[in-house]
Amino acid sequence: MANLFPVFRMRLLTQMVILISAVVFASMALSGAMFSIMLDDILKKYIGQQAMTVAKLAAMNERITRAFELPNPPAVIQPLAEQIRTESGASYVVIGNKDGIRYSHYDPQQIGQLMGTSNEPVFQNEMSVIYEGVGVSGPAIKAKVPIRNREGTVIGVSSVGFLLDEVDDRINEYKAEIRKLAFIILSVGLIFAYLIARRVKKLILGLEPQEISFLYKEREATLESIRDAIVAVDMKERIVTMNRRARELLRDHSLETGRKLRHPQLREMMRTAALTGQGRSNRRMFLHPQVFAIHVEPILQDNVVKGAVFTFLPESEIEQLTDEFSKIKVFSENMRAQNHEYLNKLNTIYGLLSLKDYDKALEIISDEVRERQDMIAFLMTSVKDTLIAACLLGKISRSKELKVNLEIDPDSHLTYAPRNRIRSCSLPFSATSWTTAWKRPAAGRGLKPE
Repeated sequence: MANLFPVFRMRLLTQMVILISAVVFASMALSGAMFSIMLDDILKKYIGQQAMTVAKLAAMNERITRAFELPNPPAVIQPLAEQIRTESGASYVVIGNKDGIRYSHYDPQQIGQLMGTSNEPVFQNEMSVIYEGVGVSGPAIKAKVPIRNREGTVIGVSSVGFLLDEVDDRINEYKAEIRKLAFIILSVGLIFAYLIARRVKKLILGLEPQEISFLYKEREATLESIRDAIVAVDMKERIVTMNRRARELLRDHSLETGRKLRHPQLREMMRTAALTGQGRSNRRMFLHPQVFAIHVEPILQDNVVKGAVFTFLPESEIEQLTDEFSKIKVFSENMRAQNHEYLNKLNTIYGLLSLKDYDKALEIISDEVRERQDMIAFLMTSVKDTLIAACLLGKISRSKELKVNLEIDPDSHLTYAPRNRIRSCSLPFSATSWTTAWKRPAAGRGLKPE
């Protein structure tokens, strides 16, 4: 049952654009995701190092370290810490003593209260730390550095933090730039995808895949149906295609698909066609055990030779065709003579009828029918070879046209004809090749031209 709903087939150009665009988009998406993850990690490490640098600057500030000895340290430390915070861009800069009491904070209400996260790692190990934690201000990337006096004793801690909200805002700004760049690259990729698809479409002559498949099958079927032997060769003299006829005729000459030409004359013809860009016809060549008529034609692409096609035709088939053509030509000539003779007789009969000489016209018609029937009956019984019988009948008609009397002895007969010596019926009746087969009475000849 025929399909009433045609299957939707997307054009090759559209498929290529979509596929290339999908690859570009997937690549950009994967690269963007990996870059975003790397950006998060790198930026957090960078902000952590920045927080550490600011914390060390605050811990090494002599005015801050000396303020620890004053009766009211926050009065000196708070302004200094806020100045460092605003200049560095940190979310907060907190200075605390060993008991965790704040001496500075961006919110003055928090001064004098305990710090939001533990300082034990700093005081116990007397080393700087970077970590993510949640304090009074919220989640942040923090750096804590011990503050030492002139003797090197730890007297407090410098805590600097960058709130994750602010870090995320900065990361999102970078990601927005990445997305813009990805969009530009994707747009360029789509344009190039279209151009590449157009180029590929042009190289395949604008054909769709199903059309290419059909053309390939059609070419294969066409080659297989050709009676001549067809062999296609590339520029490396390697056989790429052979039809069925070529495989049958040339299987004994090392001519197989995938193998190189070995015959020196074929290679010479191939190179000549490649150099001149022109074909060469009807060159006779002996390929054991028979002679072939060979034609070579170059394969051109953009006026550049890409290979050659050989056509092999056995000489025996050419001779057979020539013989058949000669026979057809003789038959045609005999038919023409017979037609001419009948036209003459028809004109004679027409004239007699016009003169109202009906008896004479009836006599001519009766003689012609009787003579023709007697001759055909004699030839059918006496001559066994129908080709020779037809030739004799044609010669009789021709002799009548030429006003020559041709007689055949009624007691003679032809039992067989030597095929290896008789090519056509164009030989004269006196040919000696017939005398061995034509049996006639001892008193006279079989054919009597007068």
